[in-house]
Order: sequence, then structure tokens, then C-alpha cells
Amino acid sequence: MSGTSPSVRAVVRTATQDDLEAILHIGHECWRTTYVPITGPDYVERGLAGWWTPETNRPAIDEGRVLVAEVDGLVLGMASTSVADDHVVVWRLYVLPEAHGQGLGTLLLEAVEAAAPLGTLGLRLSHLEGNDRARGFYEHLGFVATGERKPSTIGGPDDLWMQRPLQR
Repeated sequence: MSGTSPSVRAVVRTATQDDLEAILHIGHECWRTTYVPITGPDYVERGLAGWWTPETNRPAIDEGRVLVAEVDGLVLGMASTSVADDHVVVWRLYVLPEAHGQGLGTLLLEAVEAAAPLGTLGLRLSHLEGNDRARGFYEHLGFVATGERKPSTIGGPDDLWMQRPLQR
């Protein structure tokens, strides 16, 4: 795979319920830092209340659909996925702002790809319209826009979808 080597020693592993607090922390920090400038605080608070609670995250952890990236025992990033048709859908990929640029997002995507079931054709994900940093990161890793856009379920900018074939 043509990913960037991380500049730190990181471990990517399947999350357990012991990681729940760290996962929620990542979501809250990343959403506030990333989305408030794009959408304003009301959108962010609606998203956090709906998607970043213990109740909304426990099932995916129990099903083994959440990965975490940790450095020196600290969870600094996470990815949450599901399988739809012939693609793995990456619903969440977040790395704490202070850990950006260390290769953790790339490592998480590589681990998602490595765990893709046989018969999977590729990875799909979306980013919020206006989140140019995410779009650039995904393009750098070979994702291309599908042209599909979906309105946000909580108001705000649309979700813009991208995909790439498996590279394993």
C-alpha cells in the first residue's frame, strides 16, 4: 500500500468497551475543532448529542466495527465501519487534532482495508461539504468523488461521498 509511514510508533487494534471514553473524547474534540468553523456550534452540538454518546457507540464496539490507534497506551484516533453491498463504508475516521500529521489516519485506513471481507471491492466514505482538509487527505490516499451527495440528517452541509478500490 502506498501510505505514508507514521512518524510515531502506533498500534491499531479493535476497540473494546474499555476504549469507549477515549472514543467519545476523540469525537467531541474533533467535531468541535473541525466542524464549528464550517457549520457553527448548533450543528456540532446536535451531532454530538445524536452520534457521540455511549449508547450510540457501544453496539459498533461490541460488533467489532471500531478500530483505535494508540501511541504509548493513549488512544489518539478511531475508525468505525460497516459493510454495504461490496464496499466497506468508513462512517467515522477521526484523529485528535494534536496528533494530526503523524500517519495515524493512514494507519487506520490501512487496517480497515486489511480487515475487509473477501469479495469487497473497495472503501467508501464521506466528508462534510466545506471540510477541505478531509477531502484533500482522502484524495491523497486515492479516493475519488463519486458525485453522490446526501443531505445532512441534522441540518447543515451535505455529505459528499468518495471511494477507492481496495489496494491490498
